[in-house]
Amino acid sequence: MQAIITKYIGPTDTKAARIKATCASGSKTVAWDHAWDTGANHRIAAVELATKLGLIGFGFGQLESGDLPNGTYAHVIVNGRDTPSATPRLDGANSAK
Repeated sequence: MQAIITKYIGPTDTKAARIKATCASGSKTVAWDHAWDTGANHRIAAVELATKLGLIGFGFGQLESGDLPNGTYAHVIVNGRDTPSATPRLDGANSAK
């Protein structure tokens, strides 16, 4: 599992505002879309990075997101109900059925 961190990058004289999504396997920068709110822009960047790296799609879980106190957003891919977990549960029961 990898955590994806997204961070807002403000506009410069030559570039528009954007969001940079980063994880251990790489990064992707996505243009800010004024049609969406802040949380949606961060989520879009995370989804684009996860898609680029092949971390989401058929057979994978869903992306869950939240904001951190320092202004960045964190995103993780959690297993869905139909996706067996590779991580054993703490109570010793197997979560895959």
